[in-house]
Amino acid sequence: MSLITLRKSLGHAYILINSITFLKPIQRNDEEQLYVNLACQHLSLYQFDLCPCCLKIRRYLHQLDLPIACKDIEKNIQYRHELEQLGGLVQVPCLRINKMGRQDDKWLYESDDIIVYLRKHFSK
Repeated sequence: MSLITLRKSLGHAYILINSITFLKPIQRNDEEQLYVNLACQHLSLYQFDLCPCCLKIRRYLHQLDLPIACKDIEKNIQYRHELEQLGGLVQVPCLRINKMGRQDDKWLYESDDIIVYLRKHFSK
């Protein structure tokens, strides 16, 4: 069995387990959710569906009810090019933090670092 086949099989298993064990997202009042929605417009998650670390981040996004754009680098080659050319690495998950139109975006590549960032900025 090739490594790619094994990775995809494990990815499908993770997705199945994830769908069974999803937690209910946190609740915010309308004003808080509006603030979160606006703040999330400047964030993008580069990922692909079968990656266990990406799934970990998507679960956390769901738990915090964060509408962050997910860019699948396997389904859209342009996202892969953006990640490589602008971020410097083709590694997922990667959270792009856009600094309001400036060129010095921040790129977080480790799932634990992404969770720390999201917890710091969006957790109650």
